[in-house]
Amino acid sequence: MPRKSALVIGLDPYVLDAFRASDHDLVVVYGTAVKDFAFYPVPDDVPTVLVDDQRSLESVLMGLHRAGLADRAYDVVMTSDEFALVTASALGQHFGARSVPLDVAVNFRDKSVQKSIVTAAGVPTAAHLCVPDVLDLPDDFALPFTPAVLKPVGGAATSLTTVVRTTDDIRALSAEYLRTGVPTRSFLVEAFSEGEEWFADGVLIDGTVAFVALGRYLRTCLDTVQENLPLQLVELDPVTDKDAYDTALPVVQRALTALGLRSGPFHMELFADREVGRVVFGECAARRGGVLTRDAVLAKFGVDLALAGVQALAGEIPDVQTTRDPAVIGSTFLPCLPGVLADHPSATEIARLPGVLYAQIELPRGYPMPHSLSNAVAKLGQVLLTADTHEELLARMADVTAWVADRTRALPTDLPPRLLRRDDTEPRWSRTVPLPA
Repeated sequence: MPRKSALVIGLDPYVLDAFRASDHDLVVVYGTAVKDFAFYPVPDDVPTVLVDDQRSLESVLMGLHRAGLADRAYDVVMTSDEFALVTASALGQHFGARSVPLDVAVNFRDKSVQKSIVTAAGVPTAAHLCVPDVLDLPDDFALPFTPAVLKPVGGAATSLTTVVRTTDDIRALSAEYLRTGVPTRSFLVEAFSEGEEWFADGVLIDGTVAFVALGRYLRTCLDTVQENLPLQLVELDPVTDKDAYDTALPVVQRALTALGLRSGPFHMELFADREVGRVVFGECAARRGGVLTRDAVLAKFGVDLALAGVQALAGEIPDVQTTRDPAVIGSTFLPCLPGVLADHPSATEIARLPGVLYAQIELPRGYPMPHSLSNAVAKLGQVLLTADTHEELLARMADVTAWVADRTRALPTDLPPRLLRRDDTEPRWSRTVPLPA
């Protein structure tokens, strides 16, 4: 039988390895922004197509035509790029290949559409209202919920997400966005959800959740950005956190059914009130969770979400054999220092610290790091940790974050040259770094 062929949008090494393991020939399309950041290596053993914007259907199609790869028979089209999901779906429809159906992709990209669908299906979620143009609010606009959250309908990573309490708050943001030239115009206002923020990562096969792993953010993504702290996550255990799984899984299945996804990976966020045993739908993506989700789930359950997700979307039946590590598994971001990155410990050095399963440094020396977080995924790097107890995990997160911060140096960008020249042998390094409370 001829080998199957896959078109992959973006450089996700886990997805590329999964397609290789599933015996697919690959064509990889990636954008110039991915090339210039250069964190993931460009594969040298598969055809690749460089395009201006991997999230643009026009850009991707033109690139495929230039490369003479637009008339190939593709069996599946896939992306891990949240913003390229609709493009990958349209390409799947164009090539007659398996992919997330186009209307389903829209359900997963537009938070206003998504909230309306799950609400109509009776899935508990926050009350919401779409603001078509946040830069041009009607004269009679009034905040329908208080407190509320304002965020882009097609956003991700908590970017441009703000808590608002009055109509004047939204009008002030509207004026600020107009002044600063924010290109995003369509926003969602939703009632503020209390409680812990959970996430569910899993795989659907023919409309049924074949595997799901629950976890929680130690602080909500919104608090993380507003307080300028590193994002920290912990996997929930199906034995010690059985009540969480029992409460969340019905909500997860009902939401996915309502949104129309049949096969492939998903990443869902939920808000939970453990005292009353209530879980509320937050939002959902038709892709694998980012950051170190794949590695954390593999360590905790022995399931490769990338491989299972690829096989499910490609129409194969993944062999999801789960194990359970009773240890507490979690991850922490390594926060940025304000200034130009001058030095940092290596990932190999970090990996030698107690409890560290995996570490990666993502920014090169010379990189201008932000003074404050604009989204929940800004970071110097990430570390995956294990511990015997939840308390020990928190302590190890604090220890590794402090250890890295103490050995990371950044040259300030807010000092005049005379101060930077004061002592050439001992530059005035910034040592201010946000640490978890």
